[in-house]
Amino acid sequence: PGSQPRMRYPPDAPRLEPGTYVWQVATREADGRISPPSAPSALHVALGHGEWDGVPWLGSASKNVYSTTFDCPAGAVTSVLYICGLGYSRVELNGHVLNTLTTAPWTQYAYVNGFSTLDVKDLLLVGEPNRLVVSLGRGWRDRTAFRILKGDDVASDGKVERVVRAKLVATLSTGDSVALSHTGDGKWHAAAGPTTADSVYNGEEYDARVAERLGDGPHNAISP
Repeated sequence: PGSQPRMRYPPDAPRLEPGTYVWQVATREADGRISPPSAPSALHVALGHGEWDGVPWLGSASKNVYSTTFDCPAGAVTSVLYICGLGYSRVELNGHVLNTLTTAPWTQYAYVNGFSTLDVKDLLLVGEPNRLVVSLGRGWRDRTAFRILKGDDVASDGKVERVVRAKLVATLSTGDSVALSHTGDGKWHAAAGPTTADSVYNGEEYDARVAERLGDGPHNAISP
């Protein structure tokens, strides 16, 4: 008595698979009348550990731009890009910038790395190739400026400062989920981009000649 009604997902209910769940609520009155449905609400369940199997990190000491092209089937209900770019990252899809600084929260990278969940459904093209480009900077992983304090962290933190891990998943009208693209699928390319140096404190050096040479075409951007 006196307590507010609460709703929660029962602990013994089936596990929610990754994806976006949308629902509406209507109420039935004592006289049998049913109210109009509420505005839609949504819950997004991100990828679990198992869904990252077979999705490796990509990284290089000399290359800092990664690019891929992929097709999107008709009838995709949701399309979500899960991505972690270390230390800083800038993500573009079909020429649209999806973020301005980083796709990963600052953590103790040797132990845990978060990722961003980006809704890209309205940016995808059907019937022509989609192009995804990720530019990386060292950020707080610049070991010339920030040394690792614990010696045993060096191996688990990785030798390469600039790395990316990504997976783009679409949910079809049938309810099936398909990976449209992911790092390690054999379609990604890498190049040394126009940002030739970057620093948390000293900014960056940008070579516009490199940007012009790489161009905007999906096949010009990056060579294997």
